[in-house]
Amino acid sequence: MKGKIVIIGHSYHLKTKSNEFFLDLLNKHYDVEFIADESWEKNVSPTLEYIDETYRSVIFWQMISLNCLKRIRCKNIIFVPMFDQSGGAPKSFWYHLRNVKIISFCKTLGDILTGLGFNVLNVTYFPEPEEIPINVEPGTCFFWQRTNMIDWPKVKRLLEKSDVKKVHIHTAVDPGHRFVKPSKADEKSYHITYSSWFKTRNEYLKLVDKSQIYIAPRYQEGIGLSFLEAMARGKVIIAANQPTMNEYINNGFNGYLFDPNDNKPIIFDNIDQVKQNSIQTIKVGYEKWIDDQDRIIDFIEAPSSRNFYFRKHPFSRYDYEAMGNAIKIVIKYILPFGIVKVIWYFKKDKRWKKILKEAIKIFIPYGIIKLVSYFRAKKN
Repeated sequence: MKGKIVIIGHSYHLKTKSNEFFLDLLNKHYDVEFIADESWEKNVSPTLEYIDETYRSVIFWQMISLNCLKRIRCKNIIFVPMFDQSGGAPKSFWYHLRNVKIISFCKTLGDILTGLGFNVLNVTYFPEPEEIPINVEPGTCFFWQRTNMIDWPKVKRLLEKSDVKKVHIHTAVDPGHRFVKPSKADEKSYHITYSSWFKTRNEYLKLVDKSQIYIAPRYQEGIGLSFLEAMARGKVIIAANQPTMNEYINNGFNGYLFDPNDNKPIIFDNIDQVKQNSIQTIKVGYEKWIDDQDRIIDFIEAPSSRNFYFRKHPFSRYDYEAMGNAIKIVIKYILPFGIVKVIWYFKKDKRWKKILKEAIKIFIPYGIIKLVSYFRAKKN
């Protein structure tokens, strides 16, 4: 009998199917229960109280919260963060997750979290290479506008010095973004065609197959399934020089990278050789991905280990930006009223006690650690 496992993921992925490869892997080894987290849309947290020790593990895919963790009785908890969402998170965010295991599909993020004392498994996903028999017309390009960071004006700039004469634009933008429609003149110059959402994934891929070039739709990715699928189908990728794209693509060798802060036209040197190198990258990477699947299962089954980084660096648990903003508010709104007003402010509702307790909470543990370290060093 297979063990039970829960995976809690972003409800939007029910539409995009971007975590399907991971669910397929888990289904080979476990009875998998998927819970769609709709809190981003409906502000309602999923029901998790029933998850107890009978479950082998609980895996949070992309989204996680401290409130959710407190309601789960299973102790083997894994978080699969995405660089585009969590790559810039402060240490204070990671402090609350310090004893959670991490599976990272982005080496950049995985290395950051390893440095913060986390138990991290770095893996790189590659889709299976596809043999696409159709002859692709040179100078054709597929662009999926998912966000407003990369829209048609930016794409047009990238293609300025290319031989691209036909562009297909997929208009299914991510929630919170709007589609930027090309001008009539551009539609005519680039023979632009459009599509919206498809009923099946195969319908979408058939359109991708008709183009020579594929533009990765976001500046940063958690995994980058859309551009990886295109690579696996022999497309030449244009992408921002950011994770995870620059963890797969070597500029001018197996794709083309551009600086998102300095949008310059791409020079398409040796595009046919770049395509062959791209296909070879996928073939070699897919073989490694097959081997890594066993590592993922072993990591899920392995016991958790304690993270001591935040004990050694106690101030890392605090959000310095939030603390700085609080100080600015004090200076801006309290001090101008004078010392008398300041005294009144601290006396009201016994605020001085709350502030004193917070100061003790912040500084005393750090002082104790310093004293213990001092006497240990003196003893040795």
